[in-house]
Amino acid sequence: MKAFYLFSKVATLSLALVGLGIGQVHASLLSNAVALQAVSAISTSNYGGSFPVDKTIDQSDLSGHYVSGVTAASVIDTFTNLNSAKGWHGAAGNITGNITFDLGAQYTLDRIYLFWMNNGLANNIANFTVQVSENNTFSNALTVASFGLPNASKNRVDFNTSATGEFVRLNWTSLQGGYPGLNEFVAGGVSAVPVPGAIWLMISGLIGVLGLNRRKSTTI
Repeated sequence: MKAFYLFSKVATLSLALVGLGIGQVHASLLSNAVALQAVSAISTSNYGGSFPVDKTIDQSDLSGHYVSGVTAASVIDTFTNLNSAKGWHGAAGNITGNITFDLGAQYTLDRIYLFWMNNGLANNIANFTVQVSENNTFSNALTVASFGLPNASKNRVDFNTSATGEFVRLNWTSLQGGYPGLNEFVAGGVSAVPVPGAIWLMISGLIGVLGLNRRKSTTI
């Protein structure tokens, strides 16, 4: 019973430290955010040909290059849009639809960067919401932002609240011009994995308690 009591105390303290670590990540999210490249993209509307949806995640229309999970998100603020017709177009007249990006792992996100077709003047998705979800069914999706019309060659969309998930979906309800379109998508956030040091502390505490209990049993 005493060993169990000690273990429960250690576990409680360790879990509290884990929670503290995650809280610190949230508190410093904006300053610590890194650029995140999606591993895949799927859209409900596709023009085909030389404008496939995976062009939105290949960095082909960015003036610079970033390393996903390493490069600071703020660096993306300095990138310009090459507008070299290497982005995605949906089918003409599809005024509603969505495009879903898979980041490949769970992240805590606070922004996305969108680089638009035609310098943000024509043939882009418009009036859309941004959702973040832990699963690709979006059964637990959180709506984190809304956006009207593109007004520049790129736009940074800051979330109204940070959200943890692997999938980001843009649900558009109208168009700017005759086609849905987008050149590049970049997410900004940090790893959502619990702090490794805190997890190790909990394991070490368990080992210590079990070892102490074994020594007492041997002495008796």
